[in-house]
Amino acid sequence: MRMVKLSKCVYLAWELGSDEVINLKQKYLSEDELLIGICSLEKILFLTEENNVNYNKDYTNHIKVENDEVSDYFQKYNVELSSVRRSIRKLKGVGDNEAVTEIISRSASCERILHEAQLIAERNGLYEVRCIHIVEAIFNNPSETIKRFFNDNNIKFKKSNDDLIIEKRSNFKLPQDAVLSNHGVNLTQLAEEGKLMPVIGRDSELLQMIRTLNKCNKNNPLIIGEAGVGKTALVKGLANKIINGQVNDSLQDKQIIEINMASLVAGTTYRGEFEENVNNLIKECRNNPEVILFVDEIHTICGAGAARGALDASNILKPALANGDIVMIGATTLEEYRKFFEKDLALERRFQPIMLEEPSPDDTLSILKGLKPNYEEYHNLKISNDAIEAAVNLSTRYINNRNLPDKALDVIDEACSRKVIPELDSGSPLSVESTVSMEDVKTVVSEWTGIPISNEKSLFQKALEIEDFLKSKVIGQDSAVEKVSRRIRNSYAGINNPEKPLGVFLFMGPTGVGKTYFSKTLAEFFFGSEKFLIRLDMSEYKEKYSISKLIGSPPGYQGNDEGGFLTNAIKNKPYSVVLLDEIEKAHPEILEVFLQVFDEGRLTDGRGNTIDAKNCVFIMTSNMKIESGGDCDVAYGGTREKANVHDTLDNLTKMMRPELVNRIDDVIIFNSLTKSDYSHLVKLYVDDLAKRLLSERGIKLKVKESVYEYIADKGYDENFGARYLNRCVERYLEYPISDMIVNGEAIEKDTIVVSAGHDDLNFDIELGVKT
Repeated sequence: MRMVKLSKCVYLAWELGSDEVINLKQKYLSEDELLIGICSLEKILFLTEENNVNYNKDYTNHIKVENDEVSDYFQKYNVELSSVRRSIRKLKGVGDNEAVTEIISRSASCERILHEAQLIAERNGLYEVRCIHIVEAIFNNPSETIKRFFNDNNIKFKKSNDDLIIEKRSNFKLPQDAVLSNHGVNLTQLAEEGKLMPVIGRDSELLQMIRTLNKCNKNNPLIIGEAGVGKTALVKGLANKIINGQVNDSLQDKQIIEINMASLVAGTTYRGEFEENVNNLIKECRNNPEVILFVDEIHTICGAGAARGALDASNILKPALANGDIVMIGATTLEEYRKFFEKDLALERRFQPIMLEEPSPDDTLSILKGLKPNYEEYHNLKISNDAIEAAVNLSTRYINNRNLPDKALDVIDEACSRKVIPELDSGSPLSVESTVSMEDVKTVVSEWTGIPISNEKSLFQKALEIEDFLKSKVIGQDSAVEKVSRRIRNSYAGINNPEKPLGVFLFMGPTGVGKTYFSKTLAEFFFGSEKFLIRLDMSEYKEKYSISKLIGSPPGYQGNDEGGFLTNAIKNKPYSVVLLDEIEKAHPEILEVFLQVFDEGRLTDGRGNTIDAKNCVFIMTSNMKIESGGDCDVAYGGTREKANVHDTLDNLTKMMRPELVNRIDDVIIFNSLTKSDYSHLVKLYVDDLAKRLLSERGIKLKVKESVYEYIADKGYDENFGARYLNRCVERYLEYPISDMIVNGEAIEKDTIVVSAGHDDLNFDIELGVKT
């Protein structure tokens, strides 16, 4: 586009119009004041001729030429320039803007008038915009004030493009029994009524869609993207652009009608009814070329209506799409596109694919900020910027099985709804708080994921507490606790490799020393509950074909649509501790699945979907014998010896491939438990029993210190570890206490006191106070 400047007369008219803005107490210079300024040029000529005002002769000649052009233009309508000035002032009226500023800005509509005047000048081969060009632009797009002036003076002015398009759109009506009316929703009409949300960003995809619709052939866009990335919103954004006149002339009068395929099929019981519906749809589109069809989940046309040899919707539509009888926009996912469209090449080549990727967190933040006023107006409250940022960050981090921007928008919408309706209480009015905060967003994400979400300060505090927490729960494994805690603190600080899982550990040691319990405790610390522990008994994967149980069957095999246990579990709980129990019992080729998981934090299932495992902690356990005589403390028979880690790793590489061993962050060797450790474990078991008794039966339990040593002596066994000790607690404590409860000896508010005698335990009852 050539550079077109404004003439000196236009600048003069601009100054005169600015004076009108001040006199009429307006805030901006609109086309109304600018037109008054243009019509006031004759007053400048009057001053120079009658009052001998000293103006440059050439300048005066320029004013005369441009004023004559404008005057002649209005003379065609038998209107004097003075009449224009007076009438527009009267119709405009005096505003309430008392502030007088040195710089008066132009209104948006005035900017559009000047831009159109520039285009008019270019079409006439001129390099400057003259006053007559601005008048023509105003006649093409008059303001409401100028329209009233034209009507008052019986001026049959040229309707603007926008008026003609709106008139044409408003005249678009379909019979009530039309297929488009019964089975379609007019998105353009909804946009005109202001019922569609704006689309923020996506300019390149919108431009690509508009260009595709403007093509001579293959002008049917097919939007392909994962669920929640904004495919339907993109089409609604096109409807908004059509209403706002932000598309080329060929699309200005278009009507985007969304067709519901389920509605089109519904009720077509007899053969031929569905085909008749589709053919009528094609006929209506042929008779109304301004219609653009939109079919969401367009893969449903493949097979829709097909029964007993009848044609489905896709085969009926192919000729109409090829001939240009209909223009159609489709939307589908990449998986469905591959499943249906790539297999039907004749259908595929009728469409132009447009890939819609998931927006980045920064782009999503812009989208949410753009849509914030819509949500604030709907819920009648305010949304803080911190809440918007938290919705994007937390949904990106914790909600991994959905896509942006949909999940972030859902979080904001839910937070607003919770703020308006905090609880279900029909007896009290609904409470409406003024602002949705970051804490409201955290509450929503926590409830959706089940993960307690803290701020950064409390997160760091939690990282400092991990060692004490684990040592209070896991007895006799201080070295293991320290190594794991060090790795976890590294992850919490955010300086670990972001492309790898939070941690990959191999726990080695004899049975019953707390390897599995350690994993449960870690899940409880990380995520607040043991339910975030995904446990796989690797003895179930001894055969090579068992890999299908982990990641799902490959395409073409039975059960391919079901997925695998591991992939489904991580997809549903992306923040979890994954325990691979007794790893040495799995088939060697099964272990190769974990190569990409441990190295890149991702897992590919049988359907080709990538599962994100970067927020998981992987723990493998092994009961492999540990050689003594090395450089790590291990307890055997109550005494500490040195475990040879190097020999242990040599044995490990015989079981696993070296590249898998190399991906393990830490090999942690668990100690055998000493008698002192057993006493501590008994105390933990008894404390847990006391809590259960109090909560379930309202009975208190007091246990003397001698009881711990008694049960520890009875339960100490090098071969069976803590599991045998647990059975001893059941035998010597739980069984007698349960008999006392069943016999009615101990009732609510009583206290059971347990002490150790010479050969057995004594149980006494302290009666509670009855109320």
